[in-house]
Amino acid sequence: MLERGKGNFCICGHNSTIYAEIFNDLDQIQIGDEMYLVDNDANRTKYLYIVTEYKTVEPNQVEVLNDYGDNRLTVISCTDDGKQRQVVVGILKE
Repeated sequence: MLERGKGNFCICGHNSTIYAEIFNDLDQIQIGDEMYLVDNDANRTKYLYIVTEYKTVEPNQVEVLNDYGDNRLTVISCTDDGKQRQVVVGILKE
């Protein structure tokens, strides 16, 4: 069983300049920004991730989902034109 808050946890969502999508402002994120995940467990455990990387990749560059031996959050969304993917990586602050 996967331990919560461990490994490479990935969340994907839509980006659209026409519609109000969840990751419309993903390209505004800065290195050092904080991202939070809140678990739906009884304690509402909160995980804090510090953004360490923002990049644009091709859709077939799935290595962003690999296990890198650390505890990270990887957020992925398409670019405005939908041709590439925005990738934001945050490392879990322990």
